[in-house]
Amino acid sequence: MSSVFKLSVHNLVSQIIPLLVGFFSIPYLINHLGNEKFGILSIIWVFIGYFSFFDMGLSRTLTIACSEAIAKCKEEAITQIFWTSARLILTLSTIGFLILISIILNTDILASFLHDKTLFEDVKYSLLIFSFSIPIVTLTTAIKGVLESKMLFKTVNYLYIGQSVLTFLLPVVVLTFNSNLTSIVASLVLMRFFSLLLHLKYLIKYFKGILNISFLSFADFKFMLSQGAWMTVSQTLGPIIVYMDRFCLTLFGSSSTIAFYTTPAELTNKLQIIPNSLSRTLFPKFASEEKKSGLIKYGKSINVILLAFVPICILTTFFGRSFLQRWINEDFAKESYLILTLLTWGALFNALAQIPYAYIQAKSQSKLTAYIHICEFFFYVFLLAILISNYGVVGAALASAIRFLIDFLLLHFTALKIQKAVKNVY
Repeated sequence: MSSVFKLSVHNLVSQIIPLLVGFFSIPYLINHLGNEKFGILSIIWVFIGYFSFFDMGLSRTLTIACSEAIAKCKEEAITQIFWTSARLILTLSTIGFLILISIILNTDILASFLHDKTLFEDVKYSLLIFSFSIPIVTLTTAIKGVLESKMLFKTVNYLYIGQSVLTFLLPVVVLTFNSNLTSIVASLVLMRFFSLLLHLKYLIKYFKGILNISFLSFADFKFMLSQGAWMTVSQTLGPIIVYMDRFCLTLFGSSSTIAFYTTPAELTNKLQIIPNSLSRTLFPKFASEEKKSGLIKYGKSINVILLAFVPICILTTFFGRSFLQRWINEDFAKESYLILTLLTWGALFNALAQIPYAYIQAKSQSKLTAYIHICEFFFYVFLLAILISNYGVVGAALASAIRFLIDFLLLHFTALKIQKAVKNVY
């Protein structure tokens, strides 16, 4: 477990460093690009981050398949698994590329999003160049999935830190020459291409014979497509569910009070980098290890998250109002401290849920997580409508905390049922 802890800390640090770089570079970019250009750049950043959607969950499925092959000492099978997945990923990302190109070339759609029409040509060419990053990013994500199956998190993290830091610094460097958005986007796409080459270099280094392109395996094809499709359901519904509280607040609540909710919500969401770092390390372990070893890691991971989050929850409960008062002001603290408390406890349950979620998917049962999230979605919308109508922003926080608790319990007992070992976890 000590190696898992060290790798998890490494994962955590790799996420914090780019945030710090962004914290200092974003004000400079806003001042020199202007609000509208920066807004477009920020959307491009978001889309590049979410282009892994076009891999239909295949990169995560790759980690499962490759981890199992390594555990069974069948590393030669990884070549066939990788190339089967690569073909699928490139096909799906090419479809995404063509869809985006068709939208960009429809000038009426593009013009409707721009307030300053003088930016039209610059934005159009920026987005056209940007669309070429779809197959680059998705294939990079796939290679990362293979590297993680061999627990090469340090290598993956160094590459991630490099590309994430350059995502913020390259626009700053380009701005010293001109404020053309096309040049900035071109530099980002070029950087992503070199990042792909570096990922490929390490793939060749650690997986001998990976360049021996094999024929399509229909057995692997069926497994990848089935697991990937169900993972995509959870990956798609996840962000929707996360931001559903804000959407429902605009429908059933008062717009003047939304800030009292969104500030503590964003604050508590940042806490999830801790369990995300741990679950990412555990995922290939869960996929490759035997039942008993996997259950021990599962139980210890739950305990680690409890030790990390319960003190934060207790401190927030007793000192949350004082914190908000010093950070913002007394009026804001008065309205938000209960929301912050509820959302912090909700963050605890959300953090705990990351472990069974990783466990279930690592055991090739992504269908179950998809079913759970589909059911949760409708229940959560109903709960938000009722509680917001009666209790406003506090009701939204309560609904969120209840949903996180139910999510954890459903995932936890589903994970235990998979192994039929409820009594042997702790």
